[in-house]
Amino acid sequence: LIILGIFGSVADFAKERQFYEDLYYDSFILSKIESYDVKLVDSTIFLDGELNYGVSDSVEKLLKKNTFVDSIVLDSGGGLLYEASRLSKLILANSLNTYSNNGCYSACTIAYISGNRRYLSQDARLGFHQYSYNRPNSELGKLDLFDSQKEDAIFFRKRGVSKEFTNKMYQANSEGMWYPSSEELLKYGLIHKLTK
Repeated sequence: LIILGIFGSVADFAKERQFYEDLYYDSFILSKIESYDVKLVDSTIFLDGELNYGVSDSVEKLLKKNTFVDSIVLDSGGGLLYEASRLSKLILANSLNTYSNNGCYSACTIAYISGNRRYLSQDARLGFHQYSYNRPNSELGKLDLFDSQKEDAIFFRKRGVSKEFTNKMYQANSEGMWYPSSEELLKYGLIHKLTK
């Protein structure tokens, strides 16, 4: 029994160590990576790059200093669900229109769908896939991503997207991507207008 207790303690220690290593990585390493650019041009915020730690703070600072902002251009390959959710709330709270000139994929679509009016360049696409977590063996990774997907599908429906679309928006696995056609995006209510 003592030996089993020792093995149990070692296993618990290993799990705790992994938890704290992941927490350190998330807090001190990822938070210093800025792979995005946020700038204001006239009354429009331009966000280009990954939705990494701090991107929503950068957008929030611009919105607080510039109350005349009426739109945001989202050109992003995706990123952190937390940051996408914060951007979504900022877009909703400030009644912004959303645009994408080069494409908005994965978590970026959560922010994009929050726009009052949603515009997409004829050369851009929206991309959808299942959510993922970078470190699946981590304790931090035991978030219920399926529930998050269901909640976001409901949010998309509240934003005017058809149920037919939300039933298939997570059909691509996390390594793949589904790119609906412009016609589908208009038909299902994701975008209001294509731009040149």
